[in-house]
Amino acid sequence: MNLIGLIHHDGKNLSDAFDSYNQAFSLYEESQDNQGIAESLINIGLVHQERMLYSEAIKNYQEGLRIYNSLGDKVKAAKILHTIGYISYKHRKYSDAMRYYEDALDNLDLSKPEEVVIGEFIKKALKKANRNFIVKQVLKYEFENQDRITSKIWDNEVNTFMVRKLDVDINETTHYRRFLNKKIKYDEMDIEELNFLGKEIIDQLGDRFDHQLSLYDLVVKLNMNLKKAKKLGQYLLDHKIINNFPRVPRNPINIDFIEVEDISIKPKLLEKDSRKTLIKNPLEERIHIDEIKKEFNLSFRKSVSNKIVLFT
Repeated sequence: MNLIGLIHHDGKNLSDAFDSYNQAFSLYEESQDNQGIAESLINIGLVHQERMLYSEAIKNYQEGLRIYNSLGDKVKAAKILHTIGYISYKHRKYSDAMRYYEDALDNLDLSKPEEVVIGEFIKKALKKANRNFIVKQVLKYEFENQDRITSKIWDNEVNTFMVRKLDVDINETTHYRRFLNKKIKYDEMDIEELNFLGKEIIDQLGDRFDHQLSLYDLVVKLNMNLKKAKKLGQYLLDHKIINNFPRVPRNPINIDFIEVEDISIKPKLLEKDSRKTLIKNPLEERIHIDEIKKEFNLSFRKSVSNKIVLFT
């Protein structure tokens, strides 16, 4: 019955394949054929995966994994672990994916040529998951520490963080910085997906969408793949949906007093990015505006009423 299920599966007839796999499972269970039971469970899991029923797929994979482990079939166990790791990776659960990939490698005997091929494939998947995990952690670190780190020592701080906290080799820190900074172009094949993703984000944010997005917003908050996030950012820039696309959004900064010509104000909140903020309340004390402009790279202008200052 598993063979019949595979024929249906190859023909993309998932419903008939699913029925055949379940029939096979029942027959193997009656005869207490653990090998057949495990094989049927994995096949059922594959149908669930193709139907995007990932939690159901993982349940079947894990039960099949348990049986293969009891049978001592480490190669098949490694393949199942890789598959679960792949599902975790596709859901941006990079630390989970890395754990499954590492467990898969532990099951292989890399002295055997036939297992070396499988091992190399899993190593590439592990490297990819690890790279995305590190990038996500670096963006979080940059966002959370941007007010503490000056531009002069930015690279030094980020590199040290990667070495100390993420176990990155010193000679690989430059690679990750380049990976983060590298521009990625989209092509005609990407446009339909990027258009859908961009519209989805705008619809979700509604009135909160202020034409500002960062790589941090897409990768960390929206859990998007780095390459896809970069393509989307460029796509939205090209179509003038957003004004800029920095690595991280700027944190709100509290400033005591600012003087613009003859107008003194105490801002309730001044943001370090280009989002517009209306500031009121004249006060006596002053800070020279050139210092503020230089520090935060902002431009200032007075409103017609001469009582409100617009930061842009």
